[in-house]
Parts: sequence; C-alpha cells; structure tokens
Amino acid sequence: MKHFFLVLIVWIQFGSACAQGLDAPLPLLNHRAYTPLDGSPSTVSAIAQAPDGTLWIGGVGGLSRFDGLRFVSYPSASEDPLPSNEVSSVAAMPDGGIWVGFVRGGASYIRNGRVTYYGDRHGFPLATVVKFALDSNGVLWAASTTGLARLKGERWEADVDTVRFDNSVRGFLIDREGVQWVATSEALFARPQGEPHFREVLRAPFFLSAANALAEAPNGEVWAAAQSQLFSVRGARDNFAHREVSLRGFKGRPLRPIAFDRHGNLWAATEGGLRRVPARALESGKVEEETFLASEGLSHNEVVSILQDREGNVWIGTYNGLDRLSPSNVVRYAQNCSPTAFAAGDAGALWITCRSVGETSESRDGKILSRHDTPMFSAAHRATDGTLWFGAGKVLAHVENGRFVMQPLPAQTGDLPVQALIRDAEGGVWISAFRGLFRLQDGLWSRNGNLDELPERGPLAMEVGLDGDLWLGYRNGRLARVRGQAVQMFDARDGLDVGGIMTIHSRDGEVWIGGERGFALYHGVRFTTIQGMSAVPLRGISGIVRTRNGDLWLNGVAGISHITRENIEAAILDPLHRATLDTFTYLDGVPGTAPQLRPTPSAIEATDGRIWFATTAGLVSIDARRPVRNTMPPPVKIWALTSGDKRHVHTGEAIQLPVHTNRLQIEYSAGSLTVPERVRFRHKLEGLDRDWQDGEGRREAVYANLGPGEYRFRVIAANNDGVWNETGASMAFSIAPAFYQTRWFSALCAFGVLLLLFGLYKFRLRQVSAQIRSRLEARLAERERIARELHDTLLQGMQGLILRFQAATDRIPPDEPARVLMEKSLDRADSLLAESRDKVKDLRPSASDVRTLEEALAIEGTHLAELHPATFRLSVQGAVRPLHPIVQEEGLLLAREALGNAFQHAHALHIEIEVTYGDESLQLRVRDDGQGIGSDMLAAGRPGHFGMIGMRERAHKLGAQLQLWSKPGVGTEAELRVPASVAYPRVEQNPTGLKRWAVALRAIFRPQQRGIKQAGTPP
Repeated sequence: MKHFFLVLIVWIQFGSACAQGLDAPLPLLNHRAYTPLDGSPSTVSAIAQAPDGTLWIGGVGGLSRFDGLRFVSYPSASEDPLPSNEVSSVAAMPDGGIWVGFVRGGASYIRNGRVTYYGDRHGFPLATVVKFALDSNGVLWAASTTGLARLKGERWEADVDTVRFDNSVRGFLIDREGVQWVATSEALFARPQGEPHFREVLRAPFFLSAANALAEAPNGEVWAAAQSQLFSVRGARDNFAHREVSLRGFKGRPLRPIAFDRHGNLWAATEGGLRRVPARALESGKVEEETFLASEGLSHNEVVSILQDREGNVWIGTYNGLDRLSPSNVVRYAQNCSPTAFAAGDAGALWITCRSVGETSESRDGKILSRHDTPMFSAAHRATDGTLWFGAGKVLAHVENGRFVMQPLPAQTGDLPVQALIRDAEGGVWISAFRGLFRLQDGLWSRNGNLDELPERGPLAMEVGLDGDLWLGYRNGRLARVRGQAVQMFDARDGLDVGGIMTIHSRDGEVWIGGERGFALYHGVRFTTIQGMSAVPLRGISGIVRTRNGDLWLNGVAGISHITRENIEAAILDPLHRATLDTFTYLDGVPGTAPQLRPTPSAIEATDGRIWFATTAGLVSIDARRPVRNTMPPPVKIWALTSGDKRHVHTGEAIQLPVHTNRLQIEYSAGSLTVPERVRFRHKLEGLDRDWQDGEGRREAVYANLGPGEYRFRVIAANNDGVWNETGASMAFSIAPAFYQTRWFSALCAFGVLLLLFGLYKFRLRQVSAQIRSRLEARLAERERIARELHDTLLQGMQGLILRFQAATDRIPPDEPARVLMEKSLDRADSLLAESRDKVKDLRPSASDVRTLEEALAIEGTHLAELHPATFRLSVQGAVRPLHPIVQEEGLLLAREALGNAFQHAHALHIEIEVTYGDESLQLRVRDDGQGIGSDMLAAGRPGHFGMIGMRERAHKLGAQLQLWSKPGVGTEAELRVPASVAYPRVEQNPTGLKRWAVALRAIFRPQQRGIKQAGTPP
C-alpha cells in the first residue's frame, strides 16, 4: 500500500492504453478536434480524468466536464458555483472529487455538486495554483507560485522550506519513489521522502506551464522542460544525476508542457505545435521528432496541456479547444493520395496510381521505394504468379524486373478508362472497357474471348476461381461463369439479388459477389445472401477480401465491415441469419466511402496480410492479424434527475420527489472516450420495467406517468468494442403519494365499493324475496278462495243431497234389495264427502297434528326406515322458527322425494336429514352413504321418472337453491337453501342504524345454536 496513491495519480494522469498503443506515426493516428463550434472551451489550460472516466477541463473561461460527446459547463442547475472562472489547475481524486485551483489563488473541492472553498483564512496561498498531487501517505499537496502547502484536516499548512523560492515556483511533481520535485524560474529542486529540505539538482529557468513542466517516464526518470532545454534526471539513489537531452527538433525552441505515454514516448509542446519523440530516440537523440500542426488538423499550434486517459487516448489542450489522438485499427496511407488503381506487390509492398500525382509508385511501411512515370491507370491486378498488370485508356502494362512493359489495347476499346482486368488460368489477359470485353492470348485480341453467349457490354468485375473458372459480373446484376468454352448465366431467378455487380472475390472454392444492394456467396450449390444485424444495411459493396482464417472484410458505402467465419457459416446453414458486423467509419479514421465505379475491387490483401481499402478520399489499411481492441469496460456515472424545473444531483442517497411528479429525466454517461459515439447503454427502472431497455447511444432516460412508490434506476454500458460493464450504476428515488394515492385511501375506496355492492346485493335480494313471497301469498290466497268455494257450494250441496237420499232410503222397507243398494251408495257418498273435506282442509292453513317441518320429516323417515334396512337420523340446528305454509309444504314434498329415492334406490346403510334454521336461510340436507348416482342421471333423472325434475321445479318456485352432489360408491347429498326472507313469515325488514350493525356483529361473533332436536331410529 506504500505507493497506492501514487499509482492512482499516475493512472489518473496517463491511464492505461489499449493492446496496440500510440506507436503508429503521429499523422496516421485517429485524430478528432473539438473547437468552440463543438462546445469546447476556447482555452484548455488543465485536464484531469476522474475515476468515472469523465474529463474535467479548466481554463480562463471556467470549468467544464466532457464525456466524449457533450461539454457541460460547471455549474449546472442545482450545483454550487465556483468563486472564480479563471482556472489554472485541475486534479481528480480517487474518491471522485475534483480539486480546482485558480489563477488568483484559492482552491475549491467539488464532490456531488457541492463545493468547499479554501482561501486565505484556511491557510491556502493566494497565488496562482500550479498543481495538486497526492504523496505515498495519501497527503494532498498543492503547489502555487509562492510555494507548497499540504492539507491537514480542514486547513492548509504552508511548507516552510519552499518559502525561499520567492514566488518563483513553475512546476511540481511527486514521483513513484515519493520524491518531491519543484521547478522554479531559476532551478530544479528535489526533496526525497523523509528529508526536510529541498536540494538543488540543476540550474535552468522554467516557464509557468500549468503543472506540466515536469514529467516522469515509465522507467522512473524525471524529465524537466526548461525554457529551451530538456533534461533527464535520475532519482535519489543515483544522487539525482542528470543530463541534457539534445534533440534536433527541440534545439533552441521554448518548451511548454510535456508528458509521457505508457510506451515511453515523449509528448511535448513548443511554440509551434505538438511534437512527439519515440522512446527509442530519447536515448540516442539522433532521430528527429514527429510534429503535428494546425495545418494538419490540430485545433491550434499553441498547446498548453497534455493528458493520456485510461484507454490510451492522448488529449491535447490548446488555445482553441481540445484534440484527441487515439490508437486505431485504421491506418491512413502516409502519402496524400486518391487512388485510381492499386495492387499488392512483394513483401508487403503496395503499387498505387494516385489521381493527383499522375504517376505509379511502389511503397512499403509508408516509404516510397520507387516512382514510375505512367499513364493514369484505372485498373490493376496481381496474377497468381505474382505479375502485376495495369490498364489505362489505351495501354495494357505489366511490371517486369521493376519496370513497366506496355502494349496497346485494341482500337475497339476507344480512349475510355479500363474498368477491370484479370489474367485467367490459361495465361490469357481479359480487359473490360465500356465498349466491351476483350481477351489477349498469344499476342492476339478477341472480343469476348470468341464466346458469343457473353453480353455485348463489358463487365464491371472479373475474378478467376480456384478451379480456373472465370467469373464476370455485370451492371444489370447478371453473373457469368466461363468454364472452358461453356458459359452459364446467373441472375435473380437463381437467387442472386445484389443489384449491379461491382466486385467478385474467390478463395478456397468460395465465390463472393458484391453489388449495389449487398453481397452473396456461391458455394457450388446455391447463392446465399448475407444480411447484417446493423441498422445500416450492407450496400454498395465494391471490395471483398476473405482472409486466411475465413473472416470477411467488406468495403461499402456504410464503411469497412468485418464478419467472422462463425457468422458466415451460420448464414450458410440459415439464410435468415443476420450476421454481426464490426464496422469502421469516419469515427475510426476512414475518410470518405467506398468508390462505386473505380477502382474495383476497392479492397485487396497485401502479401504481408494487411488489407488495403480505397475510398473516395484516400487509402487506408487494417492489420487483420493484430486488431486493436478496447478491453476496458466503461465506468458508468449517473449525474442527475430532473423533474419539472428542479434538477437533483445524484449524490448516492435516495432522492425524494414531491407529490404529483409526472415526468422525470435521468442524465447519465459512460467514461469510454476512444469512440464515444459507439458506446451503448441499457437501463432498467426497477418498480416499472421487467427487462432491460436498450437505450442505444442515448445518455438520458425519460419516464412519464409514474405512480407513487419506491424506484431504483439502473444503467449499464458497453464500450466501442462491445465490452460491457455489467455492474453499471444505480440511483434510488421515490415519489410521494397524494392522499388519494395512499394505501389507506385505496383500502377505504375498496371497502366503500364492497359496501355498495353488498347493499345492492341485499337490495336485489329483498326485491327477489318480496316477489317470491308475493307469489306464495297469491298462491295461498288462491287456495283459500278455492277451499271456500268448494266448501260453500260443492260440499254443502253434496251434504244436502246425501240427506235427501238418506230420507228416501229410510222410506224403503228394510227387506227390499233397493234399500241395501241405497245404503251402500250413501256410505260411499259419505266417504267421498269426508275425503273431499280433507282435500279442502289441505288447501288452507290450519292447526294440524303435525306442527313443524322436522316433525313431519321425522314421521316420514321413521316410517320408511321400518320398511327398509337402512337406519334413519334427523338433526336440527339453530332455533326452530315458524315457516311459511307453502315453504313448509313444498320443502316437505321435496324432502319426501329425496328420502324415497334414498331408501328405495341408494342401497344405503345410513340416511340422514339435517334441518338448519339460519339467520340468512333455511337449509334442508338429505344425505346417504349408498351407491351414488351417475352424472348423467344426476343431471336429467331416471328415464321415464320425474322425481329429479320435480325437485328442481319446487325449488325454483320457492326462489331457492337446490344442489345435488353424488359420486358412485360414495353416496348422495341433496341440499335445499331457502332465503330467510322467503322461508320465515316474520322477518324484521330493513333494520337501520345501530341495530343493523348489532345484527351483523352478532352473526359474526356469536355461534349458532346447535342440536335443538333430534329424531330417528337407532343404528
């Protein structure tokens, strides 16, 4: 842990680079300039990178932060302001805080939008702040022009030994050994760790260079940039031995800030732009440094700050903005050239004809090997034997012993450019021009190679396959295969649908065809069109290269695309498969787009494995064997949540949002700066989203119509090469509910709805019950009327007739046969009259010998039990109440039917009737343990019998519920449930107020009386 904080400072200042660093020539690096037109501050005096990857930029215009896409001035809404806009130094701390030093003295510490200011009353010097640094013990030091100070608690303590520098401090550094270095306007001083005083190391004047006059190399040496001298100083173990380094490009030039990248290359600023010295040149001093000037794209020649970030990008601050130099897979051709024709030479060489130069040159590694005065070639081809062929308007040429050998084209080609040329397996050379296709064999030219089946117009692309077949692609989308003297044509009817064909590439038996609308593979059986997953379709493919490992490289209008062999094989097996592409565009340093006419093919593979691509604005190459890949997951930062007109800075604590929060916006970013445009995000709002939402490249999430509750917003990100930070960042927030959004209010509403439904139910129940009671009363009145009419008319008349007949009979002599007949007739009449009186008595309620339903059921059940082997039992639950006569009669008849079925057909051992007098209903259950009833019979009854049907009809007339349960081998149960309002003649109607609540509470908490009366036969 001794050097922990020093390592963190080195990481913050220089970071770690990608697999391939910044070793490419300086002008060939991927460069991006950010000027005030892009939102950059005009003067970038100080740069620091926070642990979350954000760049903090300071200058005379104030403080800004940059996430690779957006410059945001500090402070934003709801952030504390700074005491001054003149920033001289910026430092990022491991805890995420930012120290800001000012030109007029004083310093501020920013963390989570809160600012703590340190001034004279806190012991901080009121002089220009040069730099902040942490030592190996975690102590923070600040260097101002008046000396050093260190932070103790809440106060700064001046270093007494630096008072003698007398307002002349120009630079400050703490190296990995803990040695403190101070550069002044007169000399360089060093103080080893644990010593109280500084030692003078060398005499030289230093500029005030925004803390970058001193830099530590990867080997531990400290380099000092004096006004016009460059020194290398060893550490305390070597007694601070130093040497002046004399480089031709630096000699006599005033030096400004310097910095080292992780490869040991020295970056320095002079009065005339940016310069870089390779590590190997620092020892010898014999190699002239590389330069990068405003004329080459630098935002300004006055460089004032340099920083290498965690991904290896070098950031340059100037008087006109900010520049980024990045390692990239795409390397530009060293010469300014717009190619009209190019071909691969031996040992990685490239032969190229440039439009602006009017000559053909041979180059390797950016250096010209030979130049040749030639026509403006428009087509080139490397034959299988290594011979290079070139074609122009009137000339066919090939390279022999380093020289061009030329011969004229046939007159039929005219003076038009050659579109394509190739040498076939038999040694014949084919030339395609606007006016047709021609073949040269044994010094003789023939049109279409004497093949009449070929189209009249010349093809745009030609290729020779592994088997010697010649492939010709035409602008109308047709493809020809020439095998010997046989010609076979392909088009969309054969599955080839790529539009006008611009390039053909063959390797290992596979033939790839590129065209206006995409590209396809012919593998001897069929054509397979390859679709990409990218939102940008594969269009305008004018160059295809298949590498030794089977991968494909395409040059199209969308950029340079790379497809792995695995994706290709998946597409061959499944034509609907969409391949994953790695696409290189202007963001990677690709100038222009793929040419759509010439040169074609616009992509070739050099003999050293590097792939060259021609574009409309130049020539680039990619080393497919050693690709640069960004393996660092991007840190993710959530900045703030904005709701309405209030911005809440994310501090790590949960954010409380007020009632009626309807719309909110969450701002976030990722600290991947290599190609920030390709950073991708996914976010999820826990409490709303079930799955991750693809935010693509957007750096904010907007939500509307959120309800009250607790939420947690999570966001993850992937860098430009698809490496994901799966942890990401999160922020918790809550929305307070309005009174009508609270749980108790919802519960109250639910309770109210239930009460309303219950009231409606009771109201409807009373309506139905009243209707049923009305029908029952009507039936009862009608029966009483019929009984009166029968009694007053028919029975009384019959009684009178019987009396008259009796009088007549008394007059007949006893021994007359007629008297005997009359007396028998009168006896029969008396019997019918008595029987009629019984029927009339049944029509109207009256006192009877059987007073209750359960007594009648007990008699009926006991009688049946005497005739069958089953035992009978009756039980009564609840307080016995009088029943409505019709309910009692219909219930008795329904139960009698059920008892009869049970005794006669169930073959049961036990039969039971249960009568329950409940407050809500009268319940009558008849159950047995017999053989049961099948479902069909239970539903429709026994064919030809109407017992089941009659039971259901009686229940329906009463407005009651009849339920039947049965299962073969288990038994049967019939239950009749009659509402209390129908069953009982005296039920209190519409109880109100406290009485209703008392009835309800009594029904809930007081158990029903049970076992009032039982009757039956012993088992």
